[in-house]
Amino acid sequence: MIRLRQPDPAERSVDLDGSFNARDAAGLATTDGCRFVRGRLLRSGSLGGLTDDGRARLRSLGVTTVLDLRTDAERSAAPDALVGSGATAVPVPMLAGAVASMTDVPALDELYCRLLDDEPTAVADAVRVVAHAGTEGVLVHCSAGKDRTGVVVALLLTVLGVPTATVLDHYAATETFLPDSFGQAAQELVAQLAGSGEHLDGDRVLELATRSPRAAMERALQHLQETHGGAEAYLRSAGLADADLGALRHRMLDRAACCASPRARGRASDGGPAG
Repeated sequence: MIRLRQPDPAERSVDLDGSFNARDAAGLATTDGCRFVRGRLLRSGSLGGLTDDGRARLRSLGVTTVLDLRTDAERSAAPDALVGSGATAVPVPMLAGAVASMTDVPALDELYCRLLDDEPTAVADAVRVVAHAGTEGVLVHCSAGKDRTGVVVALLLTVLGVPTATVLDHYAATETFLPDSFGQAAQELVAQLAGSGEHLDGDRVLELATRSPRAAMERALQHLQETHGGAEAYLRSAGLADADLGALRHRMLDRAACCASPRARGRASDGGPAG
C-alpha cells in the first residue's frame, strides 16, 4: 500500500456564498497512489440561498452538474438557485419517509445503514450521474450536505480506493462546516414539541441535525462490507457495470499520478487498467 499525505479538510474547503459545508475532494489519495482531480467532485449543503457571487464561483469551479439528493418536497420548498450558474440540477431523491415521526428519530448509523439497504437503486443512480458527467465538475448536495451526501460521497471515495481512515476523516469534518443555526433550530424544535406534550430525545435530534460522528459512518461502512460485500459489490448488484466504474475512475482520478505509482505500473504490466 502506498501512503501519501492526505490534504486537511480545511484545505479542501470552498467559499460558496449563500451555501455552506462546501468542499472539494481535490488531492485525496487512493491506496494505489492516485489523487482526485481538482474540481471534479464537490459537496455542499443546500444551494437554495446561493448568491450571484456563489453562482459565479460555481462557474469558475467548472461545476456543470448539481446532484440533488433531496426529496421532491424539500426541493419544492427550497429550490436550488442555479439560474446563471451554468450548472444543471439532476435530482436523485433519497430517504423519503426515513423519519416516520418526530418521536422515532433514528440514530445516525441506523439511518445510514437503512439508506444503503433500502435505496440501492437511488445510490447507484447517483454514482452513475457522477461517473458520466464528462470532464466537468459535479457537486453533490442534500439539505445539510451531511447524511445523504455523506453516505454517497463515502461510497464514491471507498469504491475508488481512498483508505477508510481518510473517508471517515472526510465525513467527521462535516460538523465543523455546519452553521450554528442548525443546532439552535433543533433545540427550538425539541422545546416547542415538549411544550405541546410530545417529548423527543433531544440528544438524538441534536445529533441528527448537527453531528457527524466518525463512529456512525464507520458502522455504515462495516455494514456495507458485512451485508453487501463491499462498495463495488454493492454498486454492481444495484446495476452498475464495468463501463460505469471505469468512467468513474477515469474522470475522478489523476491518471498521470496513477500511472506513476508502483502498484499501478504493476497492474499495467499484468494487462490491467493503469488508472
